[in-house]
Amino acid sequence: MTSRLLLLALACATALTSSCNKKKSDPGITVTHETEAERSESMKSAFSDSPQEGAKILDPSRPEHAEVDAFFTKLGIAARKGDMVAYQECLSVDAMVRHLEAKELISFRDDKQRAAFIKGAEGSMGKSAGNLSFDRHVISRLEETAPNQLLAYTRQYDNEFQTVTKMRWWLVKEDKAWRAYDFEELSQGVRASTMMGAVAGNLKGKIAPWMAPMTAMATAMQDLHSGDLVEKLTTVQKHAEEILKHSPPQEVEIVARQMVVTGLIMNGESEKVLEEIDALEKLPNPSPGIYFQKGLALAGLERFAEARTAYQTYADLLGWDSDAHEMMADAYYAEDKKAEALDHALKGLADNKESEGCLATASVSSGPEKVGELAPYFDAMPDPEVAYETAIDHALELEDEAVAKALLEMLKAKSPKSDLIEIYEEIFAEEAAGDDEEEEMEENAGEDRD
Repeated sequence: MTSRLLLLALACATALTSSCNKKKSDPGITVTHETEAERSESMKSAFSDSPQEGAKILDPSRPEHAEVDAFFTKLGIAARKGDMVAYQECLSVDAMVRHLEAKELISFRDDKQRAAFIKGAEGSMGKSAGNLSFDRHVISRLEETAPNQLLAYTRQYDNEFQTVTKMRWWLVKEDKAWRAYDFEELSQGVRASTMMGAVAGNLKGKIAPWMAPMTAMATAMQDLHSGDLVEKLTTVQKHAEEILKHSPPQEVEIVARQMVVTGLIMNGESEKVLEEIDALEKLPNPSPGIYFQKGLALAGLERFAEARTAYQTYADLLGWDSDAHEMMADAYYAEDKKAEALDHALKGLADNKESEGCLATASVSSGPEKVGELAPYFDAMPDPEVAYETAIDHALELEDEAVAKALLEMLKAKSPKSDLIEIYEEIFAEEAAGDDEEEEMEENAGEDRD
């Protein structure tokens, strides 16, 4: 998700080559200011259904809810299909520019330069459509910020990567249609407009030295959804490390460091992850997502109690979700605390019924006697057969053959003609033969000693 911010910044770099003041036009976009405490309270409230004083929350029965739901459905479909035209129809770069002008973060010498900037930004955003992809969404809350302007809090689920992303979207109604003019991935903590303004602010006069590696990183991130993900993230990481050599603005530093952390996690370099997160924690108002990443690194070092503390900190800041529940469940299971692991895994499934990771952990935490109780969860998966495969593989990886065999029996009952049945029966037969051979060798060794 981080790539969205970078691609917007790339649009700034390519579309805006100089800037000078001009008389401000009426922006038509209401600028709201919030303290970090207000922002934190707003996130907690939106994802925990707790009330927030002063927020103009729209009742779900209001027509705006159905309209905005249709907007996100259109956005998700356009992104998945890579439909640049439909995707661009969901976004208003003009409104974002008016927002930046109102905040005095950007200005143009004339209307021609302004139009060129908008055109370049729209083109760059269109190229990023694939990186915006999500399969389904849930609107957690809608707030009215001004007439024809809304703030939407959403959960966006990605089936391929089995992830959930929490977002804030600023929407404006133009020509009877809702369009987004700003957004923020809440785990990251940087609004797109803030990132865009940071880039624009550094294009007055000499181009900042961090701009070239940032452009290279943003370009590399356009292609993350194809090919070897680890290899591509390693390339992104190298560009991010180059950015950090040039003391970029804090907004850019946050994004660059988080991409370094992502690359290090993918390559299993947990100690280095903790070093980078230590630097991020020292920045003002560290983003919630770093505590999730910290948990992953600590778990990789088998420091499971500390990992659980990190996941809890993330949840305290941003609320629980299926990803956090899954990781917490795994951290409990690793210390043989199966009851706690099962509790978190089931809570994760309550948040996201399509979380194969939560279901796999729930299976091994249930044990062979009770794993059958999870059959309804498997049935609710988009592809139950794939879910069984994931769970059986997870059980085998954890050397829990009893659960793996119990799951295979469930699969036989659900899909008796599945090709997976023969595959797993062969695996179990080979393991049984290996056990018999090992037992025979031990017996022979005992006889030789006698």
